[in-house]
Amino acid sequence: MSASSIRKKVRVGIALSGGGGRGLAQVGALKVLERSGIPIDVIAGTSIGAVIGGVYACWPDAIELEKRVLAFVRSRYVENLNLATIRRLGGIPTVGEEAQNETGPGLFDRIQTAFRGLYASHLGLSRRSVLGGKGIQRALRMVFNNRTFEETVVPFGAVAVDLREGCEVIIGSGDLARGVAASAAIPGIFPPVELNGRLLCDGGYTSPVPIDAVNTLGANVVIAVDVSQHGIAVS
Repeated sequence: MSASSIRKKVRVGIALSGGGGRGLAQVGALKVLERSGIPIDVIAGTSIGAVIGGVYACWPDAIELEKRVLAFVRSRYVENLNLATIRRLGGIPTVGEEAQNETGPGLFDRIQTAFRGLYASHLGLSRRSVLGGKGIQRALRMVFNNRTFEETVVPFGAVAVDLREGCEVIIGSGDLARGVAASAAIPGIFPPVELNGRLLCDGGYTSPVPIDAVNTLGANVVIAVDVSQHGIAVS
């Protein structure tokens, strides 16, 4: 059997985990895979992994990936999120400050810590979320150039949770920014996203590392990049 025929039988999938600010380490992991000449046939991502995976699926080039992810992180929609109350409770820095403090916890980890403080002090209990979701979706549309899932170069799925049914949902069609926003909608912090009759939130609650989603998308070899805990694991 020739090498080319073996290659035709192999479909390599990348599963990108959630993990808040630590998710940016996935950019480096994809750089290494690219330099190693490992082809990527399908991608699935959860939460921040959906952001990274969605960008790479559109532009499967590590340099372009880094440029667009940095543009997202530095966008005025992300930097100008109304974090005043949360910052007072949890000491959350701006994106610039976080970038200078590489040993500190990620931005979204600190948001979650602060959100627990909000509840402890009985603030925001009547609200479905602390932050609005429109700004993030605008930032994602800028990064994705208003593309749809159908327009990605590499097949891609964003993993979310259906709040009504309590089940995992693999989003693979329609507006890319909206689907990724649903995968990254941390309950209580960002509002859930209505999509195709479902109420969707952060996929990390059912699939922190979306290996099953990658298999569903047709991969028979899976490389999982897990930054959901301290450090990074590739398996």
